[in-house]
Amino acid sequence: FDIMLEEGVNEVQVQQSIQQILGSNFGVQTRDQQHAILLRAIKIEKLFVFILMAFIMGIASFTLFYSLSLLVIEKRKDLRTLLAIGISRSQLFKTIMWVGFLICFSGAILGMIFGFIFAWAQQTFGIIGLGIPNALIDAYPIKMELMDFVWTSLVVLTITTLASIIPARKAVEMTFKQ
Repeated sequence: FDIMLEEGVNEVQVQQSIQQILGSNFGVQTRDQQHAILLRAIKIEKLFVFILMAFIMGIASFTLFYSLSLLVIEKRKDLRTLLAIGISRSQLFKTIMWVGFLICFSGAILGMIFGFIFAWAQQTFGIIGLGIPNALIDAYPIKMELMDFVWTSLVVLTITTLASIIPARKAVEMTFKQ
């Protein structure tokens, strides 16, 4: 049978107390222990969704790479003007990297905002249903966690940094080539 605990009660302590009362003939499990296989499957699904998202970001980073490359080619005259004014190699490299970061940052912020809104809507209104009649829950469950947003931000930052390095180096080479 099930025992409902008040909020804030330590379920492990209650589990141990009940186990001592009932003895070793009975098994006492928490909700997480009862559904361990389902929870493991959900964690694996979450991992694969994250890997898929990182792969899609990797493919999308080609757009950033080519955009920055075209920007460098198109602004060749302007880069020469900066050279005449006295820009250093490191300043030019940092400038092109910052352009890449700004493009990435604006896209990442918009993506995080839209992702948050969609997840909130799913939690609140259950937009995507499970399609299982007479199920305990009728909508796909979502739980937003801060670390998911942090890991996603780190992946986006890493991929876009890698995609910005080559165009920034090319800009320096083209500008300082005599």
